[in-house]
Amino acid sequence: MESIGFNYLELEYISSLEGHRWEEWRRRRTRDLRLNQDTLFWDNTGLEPDGPLTKGEFEQRRAQEDYEGASALILAQGEETVALGIWPRRTVGGERVTVGRVQGIDRQTGVITLERVKDWNNASREWRPYPGTLAVDAREAVTARGSRGIAWSELRPGDRVYLVREGMKGRLILVQ
Repeated sequence: MESIGFNYLELEYISSLEGHRWEEWRRRRTRDLRLNQDTLFWDNTGLEPDGPLTKGEFEQRRAQEDYEGASALILAQGEETVALGIWPRRTVGGERVTVGRVQGIDRQTGVITLERVKDWNNASREWRPYPGTLAVDAREAVTARGSRGIAWSELRPGDRVYLVREGMKGRLILVQ
């Protein structure tokens, strides 16, 4: 993030998820997005993930923390930010795109178990079945159902999800 204000954020060094893989924007340029009262925030800069936070809670934290230069994963619709996760510089990403169905949720540990799992293979450009179930830590994940940010704890068994993960840590969870 280049800068963050009361109702906006400015981004630079942007990558977007296109065709199930990260694509860096060809030219270095910035992009501005709006923040609103419905935007949810995840602060993953400390030892323990904290979120989702409301805009008011985030504004209180922003007065004490310096997020400029931090890495962010943002879910946006047009110019409106739906959900925003913040990590220390260059520590966010996702090496794997996965789809599956939520089988179970451990609300104590934040681990969701997926069944009917498939991973996207960039080389062959196809979904490949994952053997068995997959357990993913969802506590840091920017999570949304439709066009609304939600807490990972609002996931339900049977939800079909699109997941960007780094190892076994969820970064982005979209309920389909």
